[in-house]
Amino acid sequence: MSMTDAGAEAIETLMARVEMLRVENQYLHSLIMPNLSAQFGMTQGEWRLLCIILQHSPISKERLYALYYWGYEDPPDDGGIPVLIHRVRKKLISKGITIQTLSRWGYDAAWEEPWSMNPLVQMTGQVDTSARE
Repeated sequence: MSMTDAGAEAIETLMARVEMLRVENQYLHSLIMPNLSAQFGMTQGEWRLLCIILQHSPISKERLYALYYWGYEDPPDDGGIPVLIHRVRKKLISKGITIQTLSRWGYDAAWEEPWSMNPLVQMTGQVDTSARE
């Protein structure tokens, strides 16, 4: 077996593993997402968007779009993301969390202190607060 064949085989093995992890991830999300999203009065899509923003904040519009539609063969145009952001913002007002637009770049999550006491963070564990302190 030549080095080229070994490299191609290794890439193929890694791609198969990535696909398997993607399927496992979707399954795990299907178990947890409905319960948490309903508790905060959000659709699964709104909840997923919020988790991405909290996990990667600040995040560019391009990265948010890529993460939100990851795995879609033919993702829709990016017009849906601003609509979801608007809906999520309205639902988070009472939770002390805001999503700020960074002009011509992306979004950033902001929250009232103490962040560790916020039930959203306690339940999801999505945010590393060390970057904020």
